[in-house]
Amino acid sequence: MDKSFILKYASLMVVVCSLFLGGCAGSSKKPEEPSAKQSSRKVATRTSSHAFVTARLEGSSVTVQISPSLTDEYSEYATQPIDYSRIYTVAGIRCPVKDVFVGSVGQDVFPYILLVCDNGSAEYVNVMEGIGDDFTFTSSGRLSGLSGIKQFEQGTVQDDEGISYVTIFAHTERGERIDVSEILDEGGAE
Repeated sequence: MDKSFILKYASLMVVVCSLFLGGCAGSSKKPEEPSAKQSSRKVATRTSSHAFVTARLEGSSVTVQISPSLTDEYSEYATQPIDYSRIYTVAGIRCPVKDVFVGSVGQDVFPYILLVCDNGSAEYVNVMEGIGDDFTFTSSGRLSGLSGIKQFEQGTVQDDEGISYVTIFAHTERGERIDVSEILDEGGAE
């Protein structure tokens, strides 16, 4: 290539870059502020454990880890060998999550992960289904008929025949304490 061509090309590039950068620098337009969706939500790390399940909320990610205390009775749900050191990410969450809770419903240990959403709704993950689905943990959707959820807690109730079982209660902003076992037993999702 001819040296004069290269010099002319380089000079032209310097002029173009100067105009571009100068135009940008002289602009009075302010950079856009991040929207609520774009801004990084600062959520404290939350951890909840029950029986052989630990769920963790960190930022916008919810993870699950199965502990070696998983008994043979429940490990038969697994369709592949259990890697107790592995941490699984919950997929399909439809809302920004502000808290996580692991609890069980019934006379046996059948854990659920409950996710308290920013808007007061809640989603849930059926842990035994996840174990049986090659350790694919997915939100089953929003818990039907619940709103204004502040937190969940494990508790005990008695049925009409006096038989006790464990359940999960939702606490609402209205001061209600709602047994969510029937919602979960019926499939729960809206």
